[in-house]
Amino acid sequence: MNNKKSITIIPKFRFPEYIDKSNWIKVKLESISKFVRGPFGGSLKKEIFVSNGYAVYEQQQAIYQKFDNIRYFIDENKYIDLKRFAVSANDIIMSCSGTLGKLAIIPSNYLPGVINQALLKLTIKKDYDVNFIKNCLELPMNQDKILNRAGGGAIKNVASVDILKNIEILVPMQLKEQKKIAECLNSIDELIAGEEDKLKELKNHKKGLLQRLFPKNNSSNPELRFPEFKENWVKTNFEKLLKYERPDKYIVDNTNYNIEGTPVLTANKAFILGYTDENFGIYTKLPVIIFDDFTVDKKYVEFPFKVKSSAIKILKLKFNDNLKFIYELMRTVKFSADEHKRYYISTYQYIDVFVPQKIEEQNKIAECLNSIDDLISAQTEKIEALKLHKKGLMQGLFPSLEDVKDGQ
Repeated sequence: MNNKKSITIIPKFRFPEYIDKSNWIKVKLESISKFVRGPFGGSLKKEIFVSNGYAVYEQQQAIYQKFDNIRYFIDENKYIDLKRFAVSANDIIMSCSGTLGKLAIIPSNYLPGVINQALLKLTIKKDYDVNFIKNCLELPMNQDKILNRAGGGAIKNVASVDILKNIEILVPMQLKEQKKIAECLNSIDELIAGEEDKLKELKNHKKGLLQRLFPKNNSSNPELRFPEFKENWVKTNFEKLLKYERPDKYIVDNTNYNIEGTPVLTANKAFILGYTDENFGIYTKLPVIIFDDFTVDKKYVEFPFKVKSSAIKILKLKFNDNLKFIYELMRTVKFSADEHKRYYISTYQYIDVFVPQKIEEQNKIAECLNSIDDLISAQTEKIEALKLHKKGLMQGLFPSLEDVKDGQ
């Protein structure tokens, strides 16, 4: 094959049947794959989409590696016009705009269709294993090469496939060894996917419980109650339940975060932005709810912290209520933050809600939800441990170009 160089290094981990076999080789991507970048311009405008037909594969298919969520379709005539961009089973699609380098393999039961402008299609030659090549391209060292060759400013993109063709990767000379490595890593991927499904089920279970343990549709009582409690819930609002504190004293000075120290928090999905070694202005009167005044996102916090934004409200109990119960109650409130303004003082705190008359019922509900949160946390940690295990395996199963010496 073209562009091959013999390699005098083998990976740290190797299946025993290949230890005394041939070494790995260095190849350029252009020598093992045919590249096609999705069509630019107006080829795939929304105006041409139909309700059913040939699939338009988008970036989300590469990012999430799921093919049951096709949003757009084209008719047969448009498909014929764009046949160059059509996918086949075992093609690799790669996101090449914004979120770069995410890869997925077109499954055997794929829906015929074409890639859009945010994808790159790689058709791997038959003497290479497509699953192995995908795993190889997902290595941090190869992801770095893809990112380093991307253009653009804040939104990176691959302007031309030519910039990827000269990327060099390492592969075993024997196809059977490529397949063995891919099968090993795919088995871990399947295990991770199974555990992620369990995590999703736990989260859905909690979501269903929240809907039943708290009143809905202006009802004063929830659908599901513990049998020992009979009293009607009473109407109140968050202004009567909670007091707030401005975060000014707890805002971090230096946003060049560390990997350890006091966590710096936000109320949105990111939650922990990083860590600081600042030993002043640390919030310690716990637990509290942190509330983003602009987005109404919220988090329940039980550990010392600092914050980044002055938009955070720190919420604490006024009376003898259960704060975790109040937090979960807040999560059931439907509120649309569609303007850029501070909501808590002006609007949010005056929302009518119902709460149990007895603290014991609040405690019981909080304990129930805490037990599910513990299961969710344990399942999340299990998934992270499996991902870490896979990362370690990949580091051992693939040699690094930095350690390679070209043979003569």
